[in-house]
Amino acid sequence: MAQPQRKTRTTAHANPVRPAVRVFQPDAPSPSPPATPPRLTPRLTLTEFFWLFAWPERIGVDGKPATLRGYESTLRFWELSTGGPPLCRIREARDIPKFWTYLRTRPGHHGAATVSPNTLRAHGRNLRHLFRLAGPRMRCEDSATVHGLFGHYRRRIAGQVIVGEHRLPPRVKLPRARRKPPNDYFEITEMEAWIESARSATVPVIPGVPAPLWWEALIVYSYNTGVRIGTALKIAYAWHRRDDHGRLWVDIPGEALKCKDGDSLYVNRAAEQAMEAIRTERGLVFPWPHCIRHLHTIRAKLLATAAIPANRRWGFHGLRKAAAGQAAEFRMDVARIQLGHATETMTREHYVPRSIVAATMEQIQQPRSRRLSRTAADRRQRNLFDAEAGD
Repeated sequence: MAQPQRKTRTTAHANPVRPAVRVFQPDAPSPSPPATPPRLTPRLTLTEFFWLFAWPERIGVDGKPATLRGYESTLRFWELSTGGPPLCRIREARDIPKFWTYLRTRPGHHGAATVSPNTLRAHGRNLRHLFRLAGPRMRCEDSATVHGLFGHYRRRIAGQVIVGEHRLPPRVKLPRARRKPPNDYFEITEMEAWIESARSATVPVIPGVPAPLWWEALIVYSYNTGVRIGTALKIAYAWHRRDDHGRLWVDIPGEALKCKDGDSLYVNRAAEQAMEAIRTERGLVFPWPHCIRHLHTIRAKLLATAAIPANRRWGFHGLRKAAAGQAAEFRMDVARIQLGHATETMTREHYVPRSIVAATMEQIQQPRSRRLSRTAADRRQRNLFDAEAGD
């Protein structure tokens, strides 16, 4: 007699981010619709719900690979911390603290002992969004309201189990965000040293374009337009146009930007010369035949060859911040428009370094005060005399 198969339960050491029930795979041909669509039931785990409904029907409609990687990391941490219970078995007082405790014990990036508060907030937002999608107000393709997947409230009254209303999603209270001052950016002398070190570059191999010239054009174009490196690698010559006054603009569609909407950025003469210096019959301005990781590896080697201090070897984003800082010295609204930010708050808090604030405040006009200056000079002289006497 054959032995019945035992049902195995998902443990905390498993990695069920890509479960067997997954029927929608990103970056792969869409499978033919099954004869009977998968049914959303409270017995699904959060990971299964993500692949069956949340990603293909909601998040993944206009989601990007970075968004998918973020949700995959959140789901992996959820499975490792809680064991992946079904939606109807998730309890706010038990599972949410487990999730936060597990994240706070993980090592952070760049040698940090723990995960930063902003990373905790990112995973918390992903988890809260999935809970809300599975809550009582979720809707399917046919616009029929599904009354949630977290089960019902149950109470025992006089020995009888009374089934109440549908259970609300667990509440996820996010930790406070940590505001850190923006990093500094590349100086002009450092960009020149970077360009000089690129004379030894051998990649990329593009017909008709020497590798050192490709790197110099990329540095100059990225700095003068303020585009992100992911956008720069997607820009085509056909996207550029001139307005009625002869000024050159680049119309970037939304799929090439971090935001969902397209944008038009001004291309000054320096950026135009850099672009035209490497023009051939190809479509892309900066084609890169290798992976993006190899691009950053070559960049790090070139910065090291340029003898730039290790604490100032910024990524390509340092060029974007340099453009923001230079433009902000003249007009903050121009920096915001060129960078494509929705508000000046984003530009001011994340792109304008403290060095610009210090340099600007040193240039403001001061009222005449001979007494303060004379007293300060005497005090400095007295402190200098005391220091020499102590030696």
